[in-house]
Amino acid sequence: MKQSTKLYLHKFLFITCKSVISHKLLPDNLCSQHNEMFMEIIFRYFNDQHFLTAVELPDVFDQRMDVLRCFGANSIRPIDLFNTLNMKFGAKVDTSSVSSFPTTHGFYANVRNETSLFKLFEKVASFNPRTKLMVSVEEISSDLVKESLTVGYKKFKLLNIALLTSIARRIDKEDFDHEIVLCQYNPFTDDRNNLEYPMHHCLDFTPKNMKENLIQMEDFQKLRLGNLRGFPLRISLFEYEMKSVAVYDEYGRITHYIYPDGELVTVLAKYMNFTPAYLPEIGNGLKYGFQSPSGIFEGALGDSEYDRADLLANPKLIADYNTTNSVFLRPTAMTKLYFIIKKRITYKKTIFLINRIETFLVTGRKKCVFGRNTLYIFQLLNNISSRHSNLNASRITAALVFFYALVTTALFQGSLIQKLNLNQNAGSLNKIEELFENNFTIAMAPILSFVFTVQGTDRVTKRIMEASNGDVTEIVMRSDDAMEELAYNEKLAFLWIEEATGTFLNRFYDNLTGENLFERVPESAFEFYIAMMLPKSSPFIDRFNHFINIYVEAGLYQYHVKKAAEDNEKVWIQRIREGKVPKQNSRTLEMDDLKIAFKLYLFFVVAATIAFFFECLLSFASKRLKCRKFRRCKDKI
Repeated sequence: MKQSTKLYLHKFLFITCKSVISHKLLPDNLCSQHNEMFMEIIFRYFNDQHFLTAVELPDVFDQRMDVLRCFGANSIRPIDLFNTLNMKFGAKVDTSSVSSFPTTHGFYANVRNETSLFKLFEKVASFNPRTKLMVSVEEISSDLVKESLTVGYKKFKLLNIALLTSIARRIDKEDFDHEIVLCQYNPFTDDRNNLEYPMHHCLDFTPKNMKENLIQMEDFQKLRLGNLRGFPLRISLFEYEMKSVAVYDEYGRITHYIYPDGELVTVLAKYMNFTPAYLPEIGNGLKYGFQSPSGIFEGALGDSEYDRADLLANPKLIADYNTTNSVFLRPTAMTKLYFIIKKRITYKKTIFLINRIETFLVTGRKKCVFGRNTLYIFQLLNNISSRHSNLNASRITAALVFFYALVTTALFQGSLIQKLNLNQNAGSLNKIEELFENNFTIAMAPILSFVFTVQGTDRVTKRIMEASNGDVTEIVMRSDDAMEELAYNEKLAFLWIEEATGTFLNRFYDNLTGENLFERVPESAFEFYIAMMLPKSSPFIDRFNHFINIYVEAGLYQYHVKKAAEDNEKVWIQRIREGKVPKQNSRTLEMDDLKIAFKLYLFFVVAATIAFFFECLLSFASKRLKCRKFRRCKDKI
């Protein structure tokens, strides 16, 4: 029967350090003084750790490895592997739990040779490649120590490794003294001969230099991740409207990205002192990526899952994407999900009342000013009342205007009713339920199909989950294809994030009419946190989270989001300046149906005007005649 050695998770305290690390875990060839030095080095190395952790090792390992027993069986705790955070619909995320993959666990083990060391690397990396690992190796040369550290990082992505060994130094012909050597590795420097920033950092510990070397050991750990000295990190960042837009140099190379996501990467690169190596933009419209039916992760999600990138800088909804090698960083913002639909034809509610109101204003007055009647068509459009005089011609004009009101009322209402009855894309939609009542087809991006994994109680959640599972006719499509489909499909609703469904839609418009092509249903579907992603083996998670937290808490991310929205509003203004938005763009009713009535009205107005002047002449002549008759009668008297 195979036997195995189990190492358990225990509280690592200074006062119990000696009881936790059994002397059987230390090399046998050390004297008591060197044992004490070993214990001090181990303690200082794990000083900032809360737990000392080890894993179950198979029997092929050196059976001399001891079991850590300081608190007994009651102190055994399972290691919860953090993969991704699966949010329920509308649920709030405790940001302290995001990226909670344990980093406060330390591994210590004692192995005999290089073969056992690499097997230990593989086992520890499968649990937590970001943890601190210290290994005491008994049978290994100084050259193999450096080589092992390099392999530990390049093959197993273990960065926080320290190899502790005891090398025998000959004092004389008969006596040997054992020198304790600690080696660490810093892959983030290209200058191997740089004594200040070496790639391999080895310290020889003696009782005299013990204190000084411990300080150097701690400084080296801080330096390794605190300043990458221009080390290139692979950044998966693609262009997206008002989120990340590339800036190119004169040679066509990307220098940096602007807008919220790009600005955050620039800040991280500055303070962590790394050089962003932007990966080629993903083609085929994959962008955010998804898991194909074959189980392979495509797009940017595949960059993280298959360790092709060090950071996925386009934020994603915090959800379970079935990944096994990716984690989220600290959330940068809260986003909402909205439905995008083709812009619908809407009519103002007062459109049917205009003529009736004007008719009332015309017929309800006894005294009117005739001059205003000649411009009455413009008064109707501007909702201005008029008064009429007692002159016959003015009354004729008032009657003509009244007749015009009746005609235009019939034209207005008849035309609108006909359009509303024939056009299925008429009338505003304000609630998500109205989408289902009007038999809209629901579509979403592939990456969103992973979000809805729990059956909801409301109709909307149920319908979306059915769509994500492919149980109904709803479809999963790429965002680029969705925009093209929405342009002519009046019964399609595409679920997408707030940043792409808000004022940013001003960028999609009809060149002929100036109208926006799309609009969103005002009611939001769900709220989610968004965050960047990276492989869980990345040694930079803690550093990324540290600076992202400062950046977000300072309000800089929201500042760039608002700045992007303001830049988008400038697009609308620029469209007006360039004449791409007609002056009548805000008018919701076409006036073509009134042309005949308007020409007829102008004819009668001109005729009424001529009649008015003729009436005035007759009136003036009549008065002159009356005056002459009166004078003649007076003279005769």
